Amino acid sequence: MSEARPALVTKNVFNACFLLVVSCVCTSCLLPGPRVLSPGVKGVVVDAETGAPVGGAEVFISYATSWLGRERTNIVTGAVEPVPPFTDQFDAPSMEWALRKARLPIVVTGADGHFSIPPDKRWTIYPEILPRGVLVVRHHSYTPMMLYVHAPPSIVDVGHVRLKPLVR
Repeated sequence: MSEARPALVTKNVFNACFLLVVSCVCTSCLLPGPRVLSPGVKGVVVDAETGAPVGGAEVFISYATSWLGRERTNIVTGAVEPVPPFTDQFDAPSMEWALRKARLPIVVTGADGHFSIPPDKRWTIYPEILPRGVLVVRHHSYTPMMLYVHAPPSIVDVGHVRLKPLVR
Protein backbone atom coordinates (compact mmCIF):
# COMPACT_ATOMS: atom_id res chain seq x y z
CA MET A 1 0.00 0.00 0.00
CA SER A 2 2.85 2.41 0.80
CA GLU A 3 4.44 1.77 -2.63
CA ALA A 4 1.22 2.64 -4.48
CA ARG A 5 0.89 6.03 -2.77
CA PRO A 6 4.21 7.56 -4.08
CA ALA A 7 3.31 6.37 -7.59
CA LEU A 8 -0.07 8.11 -7.33
CA VAL A 9 1.54 11.34 -6.05
CA THR A 10 4.12 11.23 -8.86
CA LYS A 11 1.37 10.70 -11.44
CA ASN A 12 -0.67 13.62 -10.05
CA VAL A 13 2.35 15.94 -10.07
CA PHE A 14 3.14 14.92 -13.65
CA ASN A 15 -0.48 15.53 -14.71
CA ALA A 16 -0.54 18.94 -13.01
CA CYS A 17 2.72 19.98 -14.71
CA PHE A 18 1.46 18.71 -18.06
CA LEU A 19 -1.80 20.68 -17.73
CA LEU A 20 0.13 23.83 -16.77
CA VAL A 21 2.37 23.58 -19.84
CA VAL A 22 -0.57 22.84 -22.16
CA SER A 23 -2.61 25.77 -20.80
CA CYS A 24 0.35 28.15 -21.20
CA VAL A 25 0.97 27.02 -24.77
CA CYS A 26 -2.73 27.25 -25.64
CA THR A 27 -2.91 30.82 -24.33
CA SER A 28 0.28 31.63 -26.27
CA CYS A 29 2.15 32.87 -23.22
CA LEU A 30 5.01 30.47 -23.86
CA LEU A 31 5.06 30.63 -27.65
CA PRO A 32 7.92 32.75 -28.93
CA GLY A 33 6.91 35.52 -31.25
CA PRO A 34 7.19 39.21 -31.99
CA ARG A 35 5.69 41.24 -29.15
CA VAL A 36 5.18 44.99 -28.86
CA LEU A 37 7.23 46.12 -25.86
CA SER A 38 6.72 49.84 -26.45
CA PRO A 39 4.18 51.45 -28.79
CA GLY A 40 5.03 53.46 -31.85
CA VAL A 41 3.90 57.07 -31.98
CA LYS A 42 3.10 59.53 -34.77
CA GLY A 43 2.00 63.12 -34.76
CA VAL A 44 2.86 66.74 -35.51
CA VAL A 45 4.80 69.13 -33.25
CA VAL A 46 3.31 72.64 -33.35
CA ASP A 47 3.81 75.97 -31.58
CA ALA A 48 1.14 76.25 -28.84
CA GLU A 49 0.59 79.95 -29.50
CA THR A 50 0.63 80.17 -33.29
CA GLY A 51 -0.17 76.61 -34.37
CA ALA A 52 2.81 76.72 -36.76
CA PRO A 53 4.75 73.47 -37.26
CA VAL A 54 7.98 73.18 -35.27
CA GLY A 55 10.90 71.81 -37.26
CA GLY A 56 14.04 70.49 -35.62
CA ALA A 57 12.36 69.09 -32.49
CA GLU A 58 13.80 65.89 -31.00
CA VAL A 59 11.17 63.22 -30.40
CA PHE A 60 11.69 59.84 -28.74
CA ILE A 61 10.10 57.20 -26.54
CA SER A 62 11.52 56.56 -23.09
CA TYR A 63 11.06 53.49 -20.92
CA ALA A 64 11.21 55.79 -17.85
CA THR A 65 7.56 55.64 -16.93
CA SER A 66 5.42 55.17 -13.88
CA TRP A 67 2.72 52.52 -14.05
CA LEU A 68 -0.55 54.15 -15.03
CA GLY A 69 -2.43 51.06 -16.18
CA ARG A 70 -5.58 50.90 -18.30
CA GLU A 71 -7.89 52.60 -15.79
CA ARG A 72 -7.66 55.37 -13.23
CA THR A 73 -9.97 56.73 -10.57
CA ASN A 74 -11.26 60.27 -10.98
CA ILE A 75 -10.34 61.97 -7.69
CA VAL A 76 -13.30 64.36 -7.95
CA THR A 77 -16.14 61.95 -8.81
CA GLY A 78 -14.63 58.65 -7.66
CA ALA A 79 -15.58 57.07 -10.99
CA VAL A 80 -13.23 54.57 -12.64
CA GLU A 81 -12.28 55.86 -16.11
CA PRO A 82 -10.24 54.28 -18.90
CA VAL A 83 -6.83 55.82 -19.54
CA PRO A 84 -6.69 57.18 -23.12
CA PRO A 85 -3.92 55.90 -25.44
CA PHE A 86 -1.96 59.06 -24.58
CA THR A 87 -2.16 61.61 -21.78
CA ASP A 88 -0.10 64.27 -20.06
CA GLN A 89 -1.89 63.58 -16.75
CA PHE A 90 0.72 61.36 -15.07
CA ASP A 91 3.75 61.61 -12.82
CA ALA A 92 6.35 62.47 -15.45
CA PRO A 93 9.92 61.31 -14.89
CA SER A 94 12.77 63.80 -14.75
CA MET A 95 14.27 64.75 -18.11
CA GLU A 96 17.56 63.21 -17.00
CA TRP A 97 15.88 59.86 -16.27
CA ALA A 98 13.86 60.00 -19.49
CA LEU A 99 17.06 60.58 -21.48
CA ARG A 100 18.82 57.73 -19.68
CA LYS A 101 16.00 55.32 -20.49
CA ALA A 102 15.46 56.57 -24.07
CA ARG A 103 14.99 53.98 -26.78
CA LEU A 104 16.09 54.33 -30.36
CA PRO A 105 15.28 55.84 -32.75
CA ILE A 106 15.44 59.47 -31.72
CA VAL A 107 13.80 61.35 -34.58
CA VAL A 108 13.97 65.02 -35.56
CA THR A 109 10.90 66.70 -37.00
CA GLY A 110 11.07 68.13 -40.48
CA ALA A 111 9.91 71.61 -41.45
CA ASP A 112 6.30 70.33 -41.43
CA GLY A 113 6.62 69.22 -37.77
CA HIS A 114 5.67 65.60 -38.54
CA PHE A 115 7.26 62.65 -36.75
CA SER A 116 6.81 58.89 -36.71
CA ILE A 117 8.46 56.43 -34.33
CA PRO A 118 7.98 52.69 -34.98
CA PRO A 119 6.90 50.36 -32.16
CA ASP A 120 9.58 48.38 -30.34
CA LYS A 121 8.87 44.78 -31.35
CA ARG A 122 11.05 41.93 -30.18
CA TRP A 123 10.92 38.16 -30.19
CA THR A 124 10.11 37.02 -26.67
CA ILE A 125 8.39 34.07 -25.01
CA TYR A 126 6.27 36.26 -22.76
CA PRO A 127 3.72 38.94 -23.67
CA GLU A 128 4.10 42.49 -22.40
CA ILE A 129 1.07 43.14 -20.20
CA LEU A 130 0.67 46.74 -21.27
CA PRO A 131 3.20 48.11 -23.78
CA ARG A 132 3.85 51.66 -22.64
CA GLY A 133 6.36 54.49 -22.58
CA VAL A 134 6.83 58.22 -22.33
CA LEU A 135 6.87 60.32 -25.48
CA VAL A 136 9.45 63.07 -25.02
CA VAL A 137 9.43 66.13 -27.30
CA ARG A 138 12.05 68.83 -26.91
CA HIS A 139 13.37 71.80 -28.84
CA HIS A 140 15.86 74.49 -27.75
CA SER A 141 13.25 77.28 -28.14
CA TYR A 142 10.38 75.50 -26.34
CA THR A 143 9.48 73.95 -22.99
CA PRO A 144 9.92 70.16 -23.25
CA MET A 145 6.78 68.03 -23.18
CA MET A 146 6.17 64.46 -22.03
CA LEU A 147 3.13 62.30 -22.76
CA TYR A 148 2.36 58.84 -21.33
CA VAL A 149 1.52 56.48 -24.21
CA HIS A 150 0.33 52.89 -24.20
CA ALA A 151 -0.83 50.24 -26.64
CA PRO A 152 -3.09 49.04 -28.12
CA PRO A 153 -2.94 50.28 -30.79
CA SER A 154 0.67 49.43 -31.59
CA ILE A 155 1.04 52.90 -33.16
CA VAL A 156 -0.56 55.74 -31.18
CA ASP A 157 -1.56 58.87 -33.12
CA VAL A 158 -1.14 61.77 -30.69
CA GLY A 159 -2.26 64.38 -33.23
CA HIS A 160 -0.81 67.82 -32.50
CA VAL A 161 1.79 68.09 -29.75
CA ARG A 162 1.68 71.74 -28.66
CA LEU A 163 4.99 73.09 -27.35
CA LYS A 164 5.01 76.31 -25.35
CA PRO A 165 7.70 78.82 -26.37
CA LEU A 166 10.35 79.61 -23.78
CA VAL A 167 10.07 83.04 -22.23
CA ARG A 168 13.34 84.89 -22.81
